[in-house]
Amino acid sequence: TDKLMVATLAKFAGVKDVDALAQEQFRAKSKVLQISSIPEILLADLKRFNLGDVAIAFGVCETVSAGVDMLLSRKEEIIEEMQAVKAEKQDTYMFFAVIDVIKLKSQLIICGDAEQELAEKAFDCKMDEKTRVMDIGKRVSRKKTMVPPIGETLKGGFKLSEKAAEANKKALSKDNVDKAGHLELVYNKDCVGEIRRVGKLKKVSMKLKAMAAFARGFGKAKK
Repeated sequence: TDKLMVATLAKFAGVKDVDALAQEQFRAKSKVLQISSIPEILLADLKRFNLGDVAIAFGVCETVSAGVDMLLSRKEEIIEEMQAVKAEKQDTYMFFAVIDVIKLKSQLIICGDAEQELAEKAFDCKMDEKTRVMDIGKRVSRKKTMVPPIGETLKGGFKLSEKAAEANKKALSKDNVDKAGHLELVYNKDCVGEIRRVGKLKKVSMKLKAMAAFARGFGKAKK
């Protein structure tokens, strides 16, 4: 049905090479990624799945190889935002897959020990400990090849290790929710809006001010 629809639309639009058009669109999307904030990238295609009492948040980003490299170079920022969203929305597990639409392969970014244990069991792959990225090979469909193995693993009686379960509990604690801050639409001088996470840096700033005040007081006391 999809192929028939594409062929029909291509005929009406006068498109001779559908694949070339698709690649051009993906290259354009990759350029947009360069000027997008991390929350915008993460939330652009994020879906939630409820498997019994387990809530799974699973975001994906389809791009070309250059876009994949760019996203993976910002994985620390992505992981930080994943952890914030997970705490804020109280998701049991949070995943983000970067899909190369040219090579048809995916990289899964892992934000915590719980996600690592579940993904390694579901996909029979190992996470790179240095990068916290897992190569899940030719799985490029969230609906067909990513979420189903996770669901089957959970239904099969999967249990987190004691260490991962405790870390996951801490990740969802009220303290982490408070630290996550919140999302706001912020405008620059050209009146262009961007979604940013705010509040977290403010808390850090207040902490640094308190430490600085303590240091000044300590210095005066020594004199």
